[in-house]
Amino acid sequence: MSIGAQWSMKILHLIYDDIRNPWVGGGGAVRAQRVNRRLAQRHDITVVTGNYPGAEDSTVEGVKYRRIGSCKSYDLSRITYVLGAREVIKSMTYDILVEDFTANSPCFSPLFSQKPVAALVLNYYGVNSLRKRKILGIAPFFLEKYGLRLFKHIIVETEAMGRLIKSLIPHDVDVEVIPNGIDNRLFSIQPMEKDYILFVGRLEVYQKGIDILLDAFGIVANRHPGVRLLIIGDTRHKDMPKIKRRVKMCNLKDRVHFLGRIMGNSTRDDLLASCLFLCLPSRYDTMPIISLEAAACGKPIIATDIPGLSDVIKDGRTGILVPPEDQKALAKAMDILLRNRRLRRKMGKEARAWARMFSWDRIAEKQEEFYYRVWTQVKDGGLRQVYQ
Repeated sequence: MSIGAQWSMKILHLIYDDIRNPWVGGGGAVRAQRVNRRLAQRHDITVVTGNYPGAEDSTVEGVKYRRIGSCKSYDLSRITYVLGAREVIKSMTYDILVEDFTANSPCFSPLFSQKPVAALVLNYYGVNSLRKRKILGIAPFFLEKYGLRLFKHIIVETEAMGRLIKSLIPHDVDVEVIPNGIDNRLFSIQPMEKDYILFVGRLEVYQKGIDILLDAFGIVANRHPGVRLLIIGDTRHKDMPKIKRRVKMCNLKDRVHFLGRIMGNSTRDDLLASCLFLCLPSRYDTMPIISLEAAACGKPIIATDIPGLSDVIKDGRTGILVPPEDQKALAKAMDILLRNRRLRRKMGKEARAWARMFSWDRIAEKQEEFYYRVWTQVKDGGLRQVYQ
């Protein structure tokens, strides 16, 4: 029996992103939606997100959504969300506050809340903020580094992230590893093979390594003239002109196809189930939900050997890991899988078997148990005993 069957909590969840946010709409938003709609069956949940064009306050599947800030532009939306979060924290009634903590929109909840606070840390950018944004990355770098230290109860997705967070925070910290989940419908899909490699993700060149992906595909394209590269992601992203120039430079105009952002499950599921393999050449990442979904569909994955992705892909068993920023190694891995159908099927079969341990029902239950422990520990005075 779950904790929630006996106790009901009033949960306030702060997360800038939302599954319909045209500027982001990433994995953190998907996780929040999947978990919160399950917890809403037993708890009172309010989710406060940043504003965006077309956003409205609403109640969906028992979860109350409130939007704060401006929807005029992405940057203004982020800034006004952070500025508005303080008033939300101080004015609303709740038993526990949960903040999806990120360098791009930290709310510093523990400074303003008198109630128990937990953080979900699904990404840690670190020096990548400086590498990617140069001087503009200085503020996010320090906000992330010192803002993270305010929290004493943190959820992460992978063991690697858990070790990193503990190394960054000078005081004792309660870190719980709770991975992402998978919708069970994916296990009933019959894997097929058509003539394409698949990439799914935000079309952000630096983080997602799309430049490396295109360079690597350019190397193998002539050897495999019947194979295409399909890219799923919002083509309104500011990096799109840069990506198109790269496609042209690599002479891949007729071989690379952009499908845009696909919201419906059936089309996306069909594309996943019919690809040769998924390719995720990120420079940094955590535990992309798409990696679990591809595994559930019985597909091998080629990804970079970085913390997060290396927790998901079992090298040589469910896919192939390659060094980051190495287009030649990525091209070699592509060539290996493109030439060996038997290996693709073997890896795909093992990936599907491994993925069965993840389900959103179980993930939601573990997250609920963590919230309950934090709530009761503080409510009963346990926090003072732990940290004095």
